[in-house]
Amino acid sequence: SPVKIGKEIKVGAPVVLIGHPSGLSQKIADNAVIKSATNLEFKATVDAFQINSGSAVFHANTGELLGIFSRWLPCQHQTDF
Repeated sequence: SPVKIGKEIKVGAPVVLIGHPSGLSQKIADNAVIKSATNLEFKATVDAFQINSGSAVFHANTGELLGIFSRWLPCQHQTDF
């Protein structure tokens, strides 16, 4: 069945990243939260690699797709989507 797309992105919402960085084994990064959000992007405390670009980011409770991982910010402990 199709993935439901999340319509609301709220600061503090729990998120999970699922991807295959550079074709490696599946990486699931949970225990993360949205730290900031605008109309175009959000930042979250996801444990990810630079090579995770394209990984799906889901709301941890609803399973709705919230975004696609696109940028890793070193030393800031958060990433952009």
